[in-house]
Amino acid sequence: QYEKSHEKNYVFGYEESYGSLIKPFVRDKDATQACLLLAEACAYYLSKGKTLMDVMNEAYEKVGYYYDTQFSIMLPGADGAVKLQEIMSNIRNHPLQVPGFKTLKIEDYKLQKVYEEGKEEDFKLHDVSDVLKYYLEDGSFIAIRPSGTEPKCKCYLSVKDTSMDKAKEKCAGFISYVRSMMQ
Repeated sequence: QYEKSHEKNYVFGYEESYGSLIKPFVRDKDATQACLLLAEACAYYLSKGKTLMDVMNEAYEKVGYYYDTQFSIMLPGADGAVKLQEIMSNIRNHPLQVPGFKTLKIEDYKLQKVYEEGKEEDFKLHDVSDVLKYYLEDGSFIAIRPSGTEPKCKCYLSVKDTSMDKAKEKCAGFISYVRSMMQ
């Protein structure tokens, strides 16, 4: 819709499994584009006397350290399919409240709703999908969805803190909490 309206411009796309899309003419994550851009970035920063790790650390210092990961809970068989529906229904009806972290916003892709500051609004920017995404006040997010191809519930986390070690430690706590909510 944005290509037609020119309301917004495509900048960059990626997925958690490291696929990247630099220009949308390919319509899928394309390693060729990503490798060429990475080589260009390496050459550019090398000419400035920096490595990509130097640049990454500068970015972390500026915006915070983010640790991204995912985990899944396998739920095979007919009983697993029922359990998966129960997990999503339970989390939808009893939103996550990570101890010590305020949830600022919840996006429900299935109901096409956004819940923020006690308000409910329509959410029409994405296709309908059984996904719940929680944005926390510290800049972290947690997203939960059933797999579209396997008998499992998937959880994606992007955890922010003042160092990578702290982000990883915080993430371990988030994972423990979310796993307990999925039981």
